[in-house]
Amino acid sequence: MFFRSRLISLGIAFLCLTPPVHAMIVFTDVASDHPYYEAIQSLSEQGVIQGYENNTFRPDQPVNRVEAVKIVLLGSKVIVPDIQPQEIFPDVMYGVWYDKYVAKAKNLNIVRGDEETGLFRPGDTINLAEVLKMLMTANRMDAQTPDEDPYNDVPKDTWFAPYFGYAKLVGLLDEDADHLVHPDKAVNRGMLAELMYRLSSSPKADEYGKASYYGAQFHGRTTASGDVFDASSFTAAHRTYPFGTWLKVTNVEDGKSTLVRVNDRGPYSEGRIIDLSKAAFEAIAPLSRGVIDVMVEVAPAPPTNSDSSDSAGNIGLFSANLLNVKGADCPEKNNLRYLSRTRFEGIELSTDIPDYLTEEEVFPVSGKVFSTETTVVTAFFSDASGYKTAISATVHDGGFSMNLHFPAPGEYEFGLLPGTSGKSVIEPIHVLPYTCVTEQENEVMTPLSQPLTLIENGEGKILWEKGGYTLFQMTFSQEGVVKRFVLHDVSEWQPSYTDFADFKEGEVEFRLRGGFQQNKSFLENDSAEWSPAISTILNTVTHQEFIAEPDEITLTASPKETQKSGQPLRVQFIPKVSVRSRAAIILPDGQVEMIELKSSDNAVPIKDKNGVDIFPPSESPLLFEYLVRQSGLHFIEINNAGGTASLNIPLYDEDTFPLLPNPGEKTRRESADLGSDITALRLKLAELINRDRRVYKKSSLSLDDSLNQLAQYRSDDMASNHYFSHWNSKGLSANDLRKNFAIGQVVAENLSKDVTLEFAEYGLMRSAIHRANILFPDWTRVGIGISRNTDGTYTFVQLFSENPVDMGNLSQLKERMLAAINRERETPLTEDSNLGGIAQEWSDFMAEKDFFDFTSSDGVTLFDKIKETGINKQIGTYIAGNITFNEVLAQIAKNTALLTSEWNTIGIGIKQDSLGIIKVTLIYSE
Repeated sequence: MFFRSRLISLGIAFLCLTPPVHAMIVFTDVASDHPYYEAIQSLSEQGVIQGYENNTFRPDQPVNRVEAVKIVLLGSKVIVPDIQPQEIFPDVMYGVWYDKYVAKAKNLNIVRGDEETGLFRPGDTINLAEVLKMLMTANRMDAQTPDEDPYNDVPKDTWFAPYFGYAKLVGLLDEDADHLVHPDKAVNRGMLAELMYRLSSSPKADEYGKASYYGAQFHGRTTASGDVFDASSFTAAHRTYPFGTWLKVTNVEDGKSTLVRVNDRGPYSEGRIIDLSKAAFEAIAPLSRGVIDVMVEVAPAPPTNSDSSDSAGNIGLFSANLLNVKGADCPEKNNLRYLSRTRFEGIELSTDIPDYLTEEEVFPVSGKVFSTETTVVTAFFSDASGYKTAISATVHDGGFSMNLHFPAPGEYEFGLLPGTSGKSVIEPIHVLPYTCVTEQENEVMTPLSQPLTLIENGEGKILWEKGGYTLFQMTFSQEGVVKRFVLHDVSEWQPSYTDFADFKEGEVEFRLRGGFQQNKSFLENDSAEWSPAISTILNTVTHQEFIAEPDEITLTASPKETQKSGQPLRVQFIPKVSVRSRAAIILPDGQVEMIELKSSDNAVPIKDKNGVDIFPPSESPLLFEYLVRQSGLHFIEINNAGGTASLNIPLYDEDTFPLLPNPGEKTRRESADLGSDITALRLKLAELINRDRRVYKKSSLSLDDSLNQLAQYRSDDMASNHYFSHWNSKGLSANDLRKNFAIGQVVAENLSKDVTLEFAEYGLMRSAIHRANILFPDWTRVGIGISRNTDGTYTFVQLFSENPVDMGNLSQLKERMLAAINRERETPLTEDSNLGGIAQEWSDFMAEKDFFDFTSSDGVTLFDKIKETGINKQIGTYIAGNITFNEVLAQIAKNTALLTSEWNTIGIGIKQDSLGIIKVTLIYSE
């Protein structure tokens, strides 16, 4: 399952400096002047490498394949969970100390067995070429075949040339005077530590994660670099960047940035990637936030004063200039200018864009494109901190229109280009405070008529009659929070939901006033005169995404997007791909109801190769029908054969208006390193699952080792082999594989591909079929797998199951079933041993032969079995099968034939087959 919606949780916390988890060890044979000293100490502190009992490290000792695998995995922060008994290599048996490391490396294709024997040879030494391959593979680095020999002794056509080419690119190796690196030389323990350290310290892609700041009590203490910590300097602690590295740290919520110099190690709190000094943190966020989401990237050193050696002190001034964006003085009219209508290549504007705007202004931009192949136009602007925003508009009949809204005063760079990528001329735009225009309300002016609200494809809109006005001011207010917009010559408006992040669901006062645009720019007005405001109350709710995949379905009839109890819902669509025959709806109470789709030509579902009931692609419409029984937000979902939503649309409650951002809109969805502590990650995701179950009064689930192992195998397989499906390349599902992990019960699987645990759980709960799995009442256990993908996202696997049914106590299960049946009857049935024997024999037969029917594949019938016993009374029969015992009982309760008074006795047979399906046979008689 993959959803566009995302979620991130922001907490308030304050940083406390604590010692590293792994205490610093001084090895007696690694002096401070040893060439590998810094690497060995760093990896030792991180727990990646260990020494020997006599406190030596033996840096010159050749490293063997097992040691190399462990160091590479831990140094690369690969999650390495414990494993269940399994075959790894013929010479690597389950139970040895390194079994989990070799198994993980094998699963990620980091290592393979000998081509002839399949042996791993754990004690063999390893050469430089093999080590580089391990490092690059573990870190998912794109090592391409080089165009020329990377080194004199590494020909470009050798199997290991790509790895040496990448190593040269990032400066990983030291070559001798003859430009040789000796790829076949044995690597010792010290050299491997150095390679691992250099690779982890080499320039990285941007990092995304959480930042906190040092508490005041650490001011004046010595940092790991030897500096004295100064809370007023712009410094930071980072785990791997060398001391003295300058980093740009950006608050991803609002784009504010600052520069910091690395002078300490840390952070050592889970989930954080950088600790900032108080001054640095305060430059991009209020201290009250405690923890914020940031992007970290390597940056050049800032300019410093020539007469000062204190670069850390000067950075305070530099960052202040960078961050404290101040609008220019309000300009005179003759200082305003307008951009040329042909300024941007491939585009001719039909509006004049002024180079001065106000912070509250929504400025319309329209024009035409020269190329008939251009389908979209993109505008982008960045503020002084470098934070970039892009908006796009679809081209219709060669023309386009869009609205520019600059959120705060400051200096911006603006560009416009045909398409979604390319180069553009950059023009400065000055955004001034709203106070640069004086305004007043003129009671003589005619107020506007009351506006209308509507919802279209999930998006809220406000519409009004212009009343002759050419300028409009909208104001939204709620409990002291105010948001205002000035609009040019329009009669409708659609919210940008992130503008309302400080609002909450409930009543919001909306005020609308009209005025006249006297000049081409709002700022050219001497003052703004507004009509008296009209006011209305909006019952605001959170906006939800409207998801309809045009390549998979074509909607031919949609329901009204607001609804009330008693209203029928109807969705009609043409399936372009195979869709599951059962749709689903999430109800306002959070529960999920499954709905059978109907075919307009009375076609019936068929089973695909994976046994899923589907409707294949067709020109004949399919129909979803439902009668609303509750007031509140609903979600309709229709899934393709793979289980991904082809349609997932919200239906809002009547008289509500979507205005607030949902969790996925509040935060930019960026890749982040979740760390390598799989146990902690599983516990956190399990708690998110149980939190959702508790909301709906479902019992909490416990993590199960066997389910964890299967889930991890599934996530590793998908990440390594680059697919995302409930079925692997061999067509095997989790239920097909579970027997290899000694799991007897049927499992249900949820899949998510996302960047955080919170986003994954949020998306799964937004999907009806995945929510149904999470909230299914009979589940008692859960298993979780988490693997990082090459694109920085993670594959999350959730496996659910119930506790094993004790089939060894059949008499107790039969008593439970008979009691459940008799609770629904006026007169109780009594158990008949003869009927019970036949029923048990048939359940055993169905489980053994793997079928579920009154007739087996070889023509044997249940009725033949009954006749063979000589029974000549009137009888009734019923068979039921499901994955949980409670579900079987629920099935039987729907069999109204059991409730008639003509039946007096019953026989019950119960058997669980090899796939975990409980198969029940009931034979009842007069």
